[in-house]
Amino acid sequence: MHTIPRPRILVVSSSAPLQARIISQLISRYELVGCRAAGRLQNVALAVIDENDWLRSDAPSMPWPVVVVRTRSADTPLAADASVRPDFEPGELSERIETHLELARLRASAAKKEGALRRQEADHAVILDTVRAMIWYKDADNRILRCNRAAAQYVGRAVHEIEGRLVEEFMPAARARAYHLNDLAVISSGQPRIGELEELKLRGGAKCWMQRDTLPYRDDQGAIVGVVIIAVDVTKRKRAEDLAVARERAEREFVANVSHEFRTPVAAIKGFTQTLREGAWRDGADREEFLNIIEANADRLDSMVGDVLTLSALEGSAPVRPGATPLHRIANGCAESLRSRAKRKRLSVAVSVPRGLHVKMDRAHLEQALEHLLDNAIKFTPPDGWVRLSARGLKRETHITVEDSGIGIPRVELPRVFDRFFRVAKGSQSGSPGLGLHLVKKLVGAYGGRVSVRSRLARGSAFRITLPAAARRAPRSRLAQPS
Repeated sequence: MHTIPRPRILVVSSSAPLQARIISQLISRYELVGCRAAGRLQNVALAVIDENDWLRSDAPSMPWPVVVVRTRSADTPLAADASVRPDFEPGELSERIETHLELARLRASAAKKEGALRRQEADHAVILDTVRAMIWYKDADNRILRCNRAAAQYVGRAVHEIEGRLVEEFMPAARARAYHLNDLAVISSGQPRIGELEELKLRGGAKCWMQRDTLPYRDDQGAIVGVVIIAVDVTKRKRAEDLAVARERAEREFVANVSHEFRTPVAAIKGFTQTLREGAWRDGADREEFLNIIEANADRLDSMVGDVLTLSALEGSAPVRPGATPLHRIANGCAESLRSRAKRKRLSVAVSVPRGLHVKMDRAHLEQALEHLLDNAIKFTPPDGWVRLSARGLKRETHITVEDSGIGIPRVELPRVFDRFFRVAKGSQSGSPGLGLHLVKKLVGAYGGRVSVRSRLARGSAFRITLPAAARRAPRSRLAQPS
């Protein structure tokens, strides 16, 4: 059979008769312990003590409630109960002890509940503060009752500086009112508002997107007294979605552009072939002109098909074979291949590339990249202008620059000029599906290089390719021929 433990009472008195009398009254109801064991006692409920031992300098410290059973002055010791007459009645001491024990139980119970509540709040705080989402508890007066660390950081304050204060103290009044009206609608209807997307402007002009869930908050009786708001920064997701939409739209436009660009040279080839078939071949001058046109359009088709195939291969993670390609020879060859076009526009084309520079890039890919940059420079430079191709070798890399005196690129368009399918609106010309500069970026990037641009309207543009430098290959030795 389980026995309920009796409360433990520490009895301390300098008067032996008094102590014996106390013990005789209490021993039947309590577990009594002596003063000598005070330093090792556990779970003592209270102490019964008289003034003499209470005032002794060497008396043990009493962390328990104290009942004073005898006093010699009007002053009662600090923290002691009201004094009891020396000739106390038999039930008086027990009654006073029981009162103290009940108070001790109540205090212990309250302390236990408070401790459990604090631990629970601490656990909740830990959980809330580890969540990246911003969480707010607000009442119907737009006052913040509780928030987590992420919400406080968003406002730029500490948690304790926010809780208990109105939202208007931390944000513009108009915005705070809008939030409050939204909260009141949820409180009055009892219906949550889920997934509301809000675009916000940050300091410096940047934008972000927040997705908010506003949920009704009920008290213990079930009445709606406020709202819980969970806000998540979905900027990255929103930008990714916008980018995916833009890319899908650009791809549709690219298909339309490429289809149109393919039709143009195909139509020219078919038209002039039909004209020759109908008899124009008999006139030597016309025949030569028409054949040149057919050949130019065939070259144009071949170039577009080559760009699309190259891009497809690069995006398919096709392996590249970097070699030590001589830059001087490739640069001069590319410039020479486009010199006739430049001459028709009265453009001067200059090449300034030191001999001996070698880069880690496949020869065909390097030619393709340089031809695109030179072609763009010639295309967007007005007559009587100039185009310059230069290079500078550093210890570990080589800078190749294609400059022109052309129409330039608007500043707002510069971050996008290397995007796939992108074409600058101003100055766009037929025959350009918006793939060239993106292909240049992909080609250079495949070899660990990078490409950049600087430009000003009506002042020209400068495209720079940076590629890893390569050591010049040693010439192969030849066997001596017998004399």
